[in-house]
Amino acid sequence: LAADSSVSNRFSPLQLGVNILNGEFVQSLSTNLRGSTECVNGWRGLSPLIYNPLFVDMSVDFSPTVARSVQWSHWDDLRQFYGLNEYGFANSTWDNVRVQYGLDALRQGLISIETFLDLNAKAGSWKPPHQMQHEQFWFLNGSFYPALLSLRSEQNMQLTPAPGQIAAPQYSGSLAAMQAGWLSGHVFARIADIPIIDVRHYLDSELDMHHSSASFSARARMIRAQGHADNQVIWVTALPHDPQLEAFALVDSWMLNVQARPEAGVIANKSIQAQDQCFSADGSIIASGSGVCNGGWNDSPPDVCMEVYPAFRTSREVAGGGPEADIFKCHRRNIADAIAMGVYHGININGYRTELEQVFPDGLCDYSLGRCGIARKFLGVNA
Repeated sequence: LAADSSVSNRFSPLQLGVNILNGEFVQSLSTNLRGSTECVNGWRGLSPLIYNPLFVDMSVDFSPTVARSVQWSHWDDLRQFYGLNEYGFANSTWDNVRVQYGLDALRQGLISIETFLDLNAKAGSWKPPHQMQHEQFWFLNGSFYPALLSLRSEQNMQLTPAPGQIAAPQYSGSLAAMQAGWLSGHVFARIADIPIIDVRHYLDSELDMHHSSASFSARARMIRAQGHADNQVIWVTALPHDPQLEAFALVDSWMLNVQARPEAGVIANKSIQAQDQCFSADGSIIASGSGVCNGGWNDSPPDVCMEVYPAFRTSREVAGGGPEADIFKCHRRNIADAIAMGVYHGININGYRTELEQVFPDGLCDYSLGRCGIARKFLGVNA
């Protein structure tokens, strides 16, 4: 995700204060007050609102009985689709079993094999929902005891390897929940036979959670499902420019064309103005037309708009997943086959076979093998 070494990290002063209060002076000396990422600036604190059934910032506004009886998680909000597990908690699609974090960084020589192995040995997971504890953010849950401040929700993570292993345990998501996400339409996956104008303010440079790569994930899914994304137009701009009114007017005229000539279909009724564009903050057009948004998402050299407004990849893409970002649980390949097939792009990793087998004891996640546990008939031949 987007990162900036020059900005202030709003969580670092809090962590520094906690370290000092707890007498952790060595850690205090190593605290860096500058440098942050979208993960920290945009997502830290929001993850518990998705995963932790005990936590939501508004729970303090309810009676203790209500606060205790409600599961405050995204999964429980949609329990009618996801279903419940044996503990009475909603199933989750989240899964990171044997994901090779940092794989592409290793391939590019940006990190060493030792760093790659260390990273993946320490990449554990969230605890199952029935084992989770309350979050320890000041004020949000009524707690005000600085020594217990947890900025990363460590108390809800699985970080300790089992006896005889060197890798922290990972989380296996529910296949039934994954399939329900697709079949209910909660996950966008298939053909969209309507005019679409995706208008996006570029906020990656602000380390905002609304990253621009989401536009291209949608496009990649459409291309895979219907062979093209000609009915999707992407407009990227910078504040304070706001082209929403122009976009509404354009999509309205496009739809009126379809209404007037339904036999021609959506693409043939597309007006000449309905094309990819990027704008500067004053509203002037930087580039317009086919290909201006090419970039890493479609394995093409960055074109004009992607040069100005680069789309950063997610951790799953760096781990080998495609831009579609829709494989929740991957099939696994044994280590010998992966090395023979060139997964590591010529890097001599044979000398680390023992360590690889310890970190990935039941095989490596291989996104090229497609989705695990999803209906093939629904999702197409690549499912």
